[in-house]
Amino acid sequence: MIYTILNTYFKFYLFFIYYYIKNYIIFVLFSSVKYMRLIHSFLSCNKRIYLYIGSIKAAVKRVYMTINTQGDAQKRYIRQLKIQQWGETAQHKLQSAHITVVGTGGLGSPVLYYLAAAGVGKLRFIDGDKVDISNLNRQILFSEEDIGAYKAQRAAEKITALNSEIELEYVTDILTAENIETLIPDSDVIVDCLDNFSTRFVLNKYAVSRTIPLVHGGIHGFSGQLTTIIPGETPCLECLFAGMEDPTQEAGARIPSPVLGAVVGVIGSLQALEAIKIVSNVGTAYAQRLLIYDGLSGNFNEIEVARDVNCPVCAAL
Repeated sequence: MIYTILNTYFKFYLFFIYYYIKNYIIFVLFSSVKYMRLIHSFLSCNKRIYLYIGSIKAAVKRVYMTINTQGDAQKRYIRQLKIQQWGETAQHKLQSAHITVVGTGGLGSPVLYYLAAAGVGKLRFIDGDKVDISNLNRQILFSEEDIGAYKAQRAAEKITALNSEIELEYVTDILTAENIETLIPDSDVIVDCLDNFSTRFVLNKYAVSRTIPLVHGGIHGFSGQLTTIIPGETPCLECLFAGMEDPTQEAGARIPSPVLGAVVGVIGSLQALEAIKIVSNVGTAYAQRLLIYDGLSGNFNEIEVARDVNCPVCAAL
């Protein structure tokens, strides 16, 4: 209402005063060359006034949009704000959080969708791969029209369409030990949505060195696993999977693991929930436990895990 009234006022003021008075003065003075300098001065002054008033209009609009956005935010998150264990305090913590997701494929798709839908303040995601038709059975961020495009770039477009209020940063590079310091700035949580252990170990070492919580998820066929690593308190990936290697072909190329899309959705959703709980300080993180999901039987099994006192990555913490 306030913005509408001010906008109407400025519209009448600008168009009447600026155009009619300016044109009248120009008509009167234009007959004499000696007044050209005066005309130029007048026009410059009038332009500054126009820009000044325009800046006021823009400021009023920003205030209006801020108020309006806050109202929309209440509507957007109203269903989760009603949760007894959640409320405005947890929502504020979530909206102030910075979460990095490594991998935007099978696991990354539900993770990014649900983090964005919940209202995470800032999402940074990294993936140097391009969309292939073989991805579409499980990577629900993408469609046939995305084939050949960078996953991270298309993911940013889809997430923005879902929630334009959150801040996004995406990287279309492959994560390596050489560039990880640059690609992952300090975050509140890192979510491991990778599909190979060689890169996971690089990510694990970085997270432990920075004492950043790391939510790990993995998939194979009908099975999935999940654990949350709190550096200095829980075992890290090196403790749990030391020596694990990715299967390769004779030529050295990595063999893609078999996977069913719905299983990825289960584990990815749990990873998103873990990240949300950690940054909002709600509930208990899945720490010092390894969740094993069997999609064929529908069973969830839990294994208690302990730190390796001789672990080369986390033993010093």
